[in-house]
This record gives sequence, C-alpha cells and structure tokens, in this order.
Amino acid sequence: NGAYTVGSLPSGTYQIDVPASLPGLQRTTTSPKDYTLGVGEDYVDADFGYIAPTAVQFVDLTVQATAKGVKVSWQTASEGGETFFQVWRAQSADGAYKVVGSVNATNNPSGASYTWLDRTISPDVTTWYKIESVASGEFFGPVPSKQEPQPGGSMLLFIPFVSR
Repeated sequence: NGAYTVGSLPSGTYQIDVPASLPGLQRTTTSPKDYTLGVGEDYVDADFGYIAPTAVQFVDLTVQATAKGVKVSWQTASEGGETFFQVWRAQSADGAYKVVGSVNATNNPSGASYTWLDRTISPDVTTWYKIESVASGEFFGPVPSKQEPQPGGSMLLFIPFVSR
C-alpha cells in the first residue's frame, strides 16, 4: 500500500526522498521532504502523491450552430489510455454543466478529430460546451455555440433614407 514504518529513530530531522517516477506513474508532490521527530515520536503522515498520466492533449474545440442542431468538434494532438470523452453543456460559461453526450476515443498516439451533434437544443439558443477526458478528468473549454456581440464592439446599423 506504499506505507513504510521505521522504528526506534532518535529525535532529530530526517529527509525522506522518493523517485520522481515509477513505472507508469509520475510524482505529483515535491521531494525530498524534511521531517523533525521529537523524543519517542513516530511520524506516519509522510505522503507522496503519484498519478498515472494520460497522454491526451487537446488542441482545438469548436462549436457551431447548424440547421440540424449544435455541432461540437474537437481535436487531440495525442492520446493514450483514453476510453471516451464526455460532452458537457450549460446555459452560460460559468453555469451548471451537465453531461449531454459521449464519444468513444480512438486512442491514437498521434491524436484524432471528433464530432458530436447536439440535436436536443435549439441552434438559436446560445449554449456553452466543454469536453472531458474521462481518463484524466481534465476539461477543455468552455466554448459558446454562438458568438455574442461584445460590449464596446462596433456594429453596423443600416437606416433607410427617406426624403420628401
């Protein structure tokens, strides 16, 4: 389980060091760490975290309203250990997201392109989408289905000229 006990150490400062990586794992905490023990004291909370990294690297996410629904497309530069992606949707960028679809991963080391069509929402409504790498729990996005005019931006207004 990764727990080690060393007993009968005299009081003093000790340094604990663990490898930066193990087969299939990468350390997520700093090492070495210094620990000071008092007389008759045991230290049992030395914790060094490791993760099994996935090789998913997102490079692009686009969302486009179409006549058939909202098309969500994304591209990865690399994949490894990925099983599928989940598509999340909300009514605003910082809104409450919910899973609305999933797409199986190709698990291609060179990456791949994916498309998912949301037929459950009107393309006239602005919605926000994120893609989740299920293996790592990482999110890519959010991206809106329509670009809203930005405050301070310019707009063209055509007014008919009527003269008498």
